Amino acid sequence: MECKSCHNYDSMKWEEMSPLAQAQMKQAAERDQSCLDCHKGIAHELPGDMGQAGGMIQQLVQKSHSTSFSEGDNYYSVRFLPMFEDEALTVDGGQLNPASEVKVVQVKDKAIQVELSGWRKTKGFGRVINEDFGLNIPTAALSKDAAQSDTLVQKFEEKEDDLTGLGWQRVTVTLWMPKESLLSNIDEIWAEAKPAYTTNCSVCHTQPAPAHFDANTWPGMFNGMLAFVNLDHDSEALVLKYLQKHSSSFSKDGH
Repeated sequence: MECKSCHNYDSMKWEEMSPLAQAQMKQAAERDQSCLDCHKGIAHELPGDMGQAGGMIQQLVQKSHSTSFSEGDNYYSVRFLPMFEDEALTVDGGQLNPASEVKVVQVKDKAIQVELSGWRKTKGFGRVINEDFGLNIPTAALSKDAAQSDTLVQKFEEKEDDLTGLGWQRVTVTLWMPKESLLSNIDEIWAEAKPAYTTNCSVCHTQPAPAHFDANTWPGMFNGMLAFVNLDHDSEALVLKYLQKHSSSFSKDGH
């Protein structure tokens, strides 16, 4: 069964999609991704296991429909989400990674203004915001303009990583987002990510415990597994974030 025998990326009406749908579909178009990676046979009856890879994300998105937003509270993304410089959601500000924390600053009818905190490397444009100093756990990837904006990015102290010699800078970033695909409890996200890792990564061998590696080692190890599992782009990033956040960098379980 091949969806793209009828559905074509070149024929899609991007302007009629929501900002979130645009971001997700344009990513899929760039990789010529199969529709089945994300869509679970809404229009057609599919074999039972065809939609399994995207099922975790769809369940989390469904849960997020009941999320109510309050100023000053923290929320967590369930998938890659677009961010914007303006309340009208027209000026690209970057992309929030799955399982990343934001603090709501303002709540409007169709958008929320959020603040995300983290560290970025001083080398380059500083577009990638990581969760903490010295840890390659991405929270967001800013647009070039947003990353260089003194209005959107508040800069704090700088430190050098003794292991790599690279300089890091603590920052907070203020941007706007659609009121979609965010949960108030990170444990709901981990509850889906854990069995996804256990199920998909035990096909070839007994999977290592999350605390077997540290946060910076997991990306290389996990990327080596991806050729053998059936995970869509959002699910890959979400499971990797779960592994990093439960790695030896955070857990006392060790090896």
